[in-house]
Amino acid sequence: MSLKNKVVKTKNPLQAKYEDHFFCDGFPVISEADDEEVILNFLEDFKKSAGIDVPRSMVPPAPSVD
Repeated sequence: MSLKNKVVKTKNPLQAKYEDHFFCDGFPVISEADDEEVILNFLEDFKKSAGIDVPRSMVPPAPSVD
């Protein structure tokens, strides 16, 4: 039995799906309807807790009233 020297890498590495963190029971926890400061604080806290940097453009649009 010998040591293996070859490193195996995946062809399609896993990527974080952070969109799921923006919704709770189908409702957005934050959206464009919120104040800009609230949005920026949410994204900063999310980065600290999850370790994922989410761009501002990924914040869901404001909910529409039907």
